Amino acid sequence: MITKGALTGAIACSNSGGYWGAELKFAGWDMIIFEGKSPKPVYLCIEDDKAQTARCRLHLGQIGVGHRTGHQSQAPEPADAA
Repeated sequence: MITKGALTGAIACSNSGGYWGAELKFAGWDMIIFEGKSPKPVYLCIEDDKAQTARCRLHLGQIGVGHRTGHQSQAPEPADAA
């Protein structure tokens, strides 16, 4: 993951292990570019050839593996929903 800080313009690089990168590639995606800022917390939901940002109400404030189980059984709520 490469990011550019909004405040300083500094470039930062981060790496993560696991299967996320491989799963992204298997779903047909080579890269994802986010621009701008969301007015509310969102997460990226990718299902095969469809990608969308979804409101992040259910797991807001949770960290770690605990939030991994809930959103898979619940349909994402589009980010532009009220």
